[in-house]
Amino acid sequence: MEEGNIVEPSDYLRQLLASGLTQAAIARRTGIPQPTLSRIARGVVKDVPSKRSRKLVALWELELGAHASSVNEAGVANA
Repeated sequence: MEEGNIVEPSDYLRQLLASGLTQAAIARRTGIPQPTLSRIARGVVKDVPSKRSRKLVALWELELGAHASSVNEAGVANA
């Protein structure tokens, strides 16, 4: 998934979780409490504060940004 297709913090979180990171690891690296991440992942929290959104985006870019930009939506590496 390319960054332009992700529109909500929960999308970034789902991608991070799908990459193999745990909620505990994401919590340690972002400073966002694990219970809050769980609520975001379950859709209980819809309005994520911008500071927390930026932390999720920053971690996504660090972990998946380069990979996401080198692979198109069909999962094929870009030239």
